[in-house]
Amino acid sequence: MASASFDDKIEEKKPTVQVGDPFTEKLLLEACLELMAGDSIIAIQDMGAAGLTSSSIEMASKGNLGIEINLNKVPCRESKMTPYEIMLSESQERMLIVLENGKEKQAKKNI
Repeated sequence: MASASFDDKIEEKKPTVQVGDPFTEKLLLEACLELMAGDSIIAIQDMGAAGLTSSSIEMASKGNLGIEINLNKVPCRESKMTPYEIMLSESQERMLIVLENGKEKQAKKNI
């Protein structure tokens, strides 16, 4: 992306372009702090460059674990994104969080 030019085919490149949103970033920061104050988080990783591909592999590697991702459950900013686009989609306002099994409802209450 760094050397790509933006022309009349920009819509084709949209899933790989990061667009910052300061308000959403603040909400995400506050939600993460709330979750971190509890005891439900096992691991947390930002999803900046390379989206799920990078963040999930980094998290699994640091924990010496494997990872399985159900792409049907990943919130997408565009409808009809392909699995490839979902895995590579970058977003400055996303975090990958691994919760203790069974603590999902408790985590949702905290945010």
